[in-house]
Amino acid sequence: MNLIQRIQAPTPKAYKQVRNTGMGLAAIGAAILGAPVALPALVVKAAGYLAVAGSVASAISQTVTYEKPQKRRCAMEPNAYPNPSPKLGALGGTLLVIALHITREELLKTVVLAAIGATVSFAVSFLLQRLLRKKKR
Repeated sequence: MNLIQRIQAPTPKAYKQVRNTGMGLAAIGAAILGAPVALPALVVKAAGYLAVAGSVASAISQTVTYEKPQKRRCAMEPNAYPNPSPKLGALGGTLLVIALHITREELLKTVVLAAIGATVSFAVSFLLQRLLRKKKR
């Protein structure tokens, strides 16, 4: 079952409640973040976390599906437990090892470089658009 099929499949009732609650939390967080008044930094930070947590909870709970239980097999029977994809296991292990070896300094450096790269990219795109507009006139 691919992701689109999982999203379109019926969601169990409990997870529908989680999804709806998550959407509400995300909306509250977004409303606080978009407020046209100055709010304390702690409130803004909490609203950001609230928005992210709500949207993640909504997205994950939407992909939960219900499958009817199959006949139980004996643990000794061949193929009693489906073999998960080796690629998925390797990817999970690799990501875990990488996550454990990333230091705060490296993470901060990556964030700063990404922000600089995005800013430079935006500036160059903006300047090129202006130059092309002037050239067309």
